[in-house]
Amino acid sequence: MCLAARMASTDAQLHDLELAMLSQMRHEMDIPSSWRPTTATTTALLTQFADHRSRTIVLLELLRLARCDQAVPEEERLFLIESATAFGFSRAQVRSLLLWTRRHEALMADAELLMSPSPLAKAHPGVDA
Repeated sequence: MCLAARMASTDAQLHDLELAMLSQMRHEMDIPSSWRPTTATTTALLTQFADHRSRTIVLLELLRLARCDQAVPEEERLFLIESATAFGFSRAQVRSLLLWTRRHEALMADAELLMSPSPLAKAHPGVDA
């Protein structure tokens, strides 16, 4: 959670979508609303994730947070690169994770359409359901 809060605030602007996502993360992890990030260094925080699986999950969550407002400012991009490098990911692996994140976002958007009252009408105007 500290990494997510730090990443979201690197550009000194917390957007509503970032705040909502941080709140969702806090709720999913059962962290009280009174919680505040620690002052530990990013490197020290990254060492808490020992295996490749946990590091991949953290990096995917950071990517998702960075992209939640459809813009990844330079400060957030640099934080992501710093985190990925500290985790031992190659540039190719980071690119692959970013592409996966974009595909996931597209699938989530498609799911939103499918769950709307008339999904075919929105997805394919002019086609009768």
